[in-house]
Amino acid sequence: MELNGKPVDELLAKQFKSMQEEADKKTPEMEAKFAEEERKRLLEEALERVEASNRNAEIPRRFWDASFSKFPSEISERARELCLKERSDTIFIMYGTTGRGKTTTLCSAIHARAFEGVGSSYYFTMRNLEMILRRCRTYGTDEDEVSFVRRLSETPFLCLDEVGTCLNTVDEVNFLSTVISNRYDNCLPTWIATNLTPIKFKAFLCNISIEGKTEQELIELNEKLINKSVILNRIKSVAVEETLVGESYRGVHNGDNPEA
Repeated sequence: MELNGKPVDELLAKQFKSMQEEADKKTPEMEAKFAEEERKRLLEEALERVEASNRNAEIPRRFWDASFSKFPSEISERARELCLKERSDTIFIMYGTTGRGKTTTLCSAIHARAFEGVGSSYYFTMRNLEMILRRCRTYGTDEDEVSFVRRLSETPFLCLDEVGTCLNTVDEVNFLSTVISNRYDNCLPTWIATNLTPIKFKAFLCNISIEGKTEQELIELNEKLINKSVILNRIKSVAVEETLVGESYRGVHNGDNPEA
């Protein structure tokens, strides 16, 4: 077979030889430059994903620069490992009073996932739940209550902050039970931050008061709740729990600011 009077095989061989000679001209310096340019390109793309996550995940402005490296804590290493774990169904619960770094950890996890490009995330603070539900139930919005619950049930990575702060306790407990159960059934990771102690958190989900109970009664109640409550039993089967201790991060830094 010929092309313009010359055998096609001969033309292809000549073209291949030319391409090979061009490839052989690459020096180590050229390859290093190419690798550096590729590294910069990938870094820019990762940083763009992190920036977009602040908007898409609805992260509060104060935590736009949150990262495990900038704000390390005693649980940073474990939290980073968990948030990047593939096919995770972990329910990660952080306990601790205000200022211990729980919200920073949640937002750092979202940013870490965005940087690595492992899936979308959503951040939601429970103190806004009553307002969201009222809007869904009362006004003609694009998203009704069922759609809102479904969205939080299906997002690849969900962070629920300030659990136990909604004024309407019944709505919050029902909402949490539904979303956590849905995500458990779908094997999706759920991260929870609360100022409640572990036993108060369990009692809260079961809508039980623990006021006036002795330490022994609380121990017995703890076992009873886990064994009797469907939602707590599900949480226990996949839960990783951490309690952040120490001084308030806000208190330490505000102490250096005379105008704080």
